[in-house]
Amino acid sequence: DFWRTGAAARVYDAVLESHQTSISSTDREHEAISDAEQKTSWCGLVIAAELFLEQVVVLWRPFTKEIYLCSMRIFQRDLSFALQKPNTPDIAELLFWESFLGLMSLYLHEKLGDMKREPGLKPFFERIIKKQSRDMGL
Repeated sequence: DFWRTGAAARVYDAVLESHQTSISSTDREHEAISDAEQKTSWCGLVIAAELFLEQVVVLWRPFTKEIYLCSMRIFQRDLSFALQKPNTPDIAELLFWESFLGLMSLYLHEKLGDMKREPGLKPFFERIIKKQSRDMGL
């Protein structure tokens, strides 16, 4: 029963449901989309969720170095793109959460020696978090 209703199962179910919703056509497809809806890229959200499960919940084993570095390069590109879109103020808190998780994970992986091949990732995340903090008045 735990595996069907436990926290891990609910998280995984939510990820799958989000994915299905993001690719499925619905009756709402032709309706006007509410400005209040929070939308971010599927890729960035999945990477942030993986980092959350690795760093905060400690539910997953740490990424292998190769997968981590590849994921973080994709995440960097995705956040760079998302932060330049016109709806950025509408999803500022979500993007800040994603960025913060990215930086938090970099500190751990730096201690593990995983960041020697990617010295530019940490300054990128520090820079965007400082900017986001100023923009959000934090």
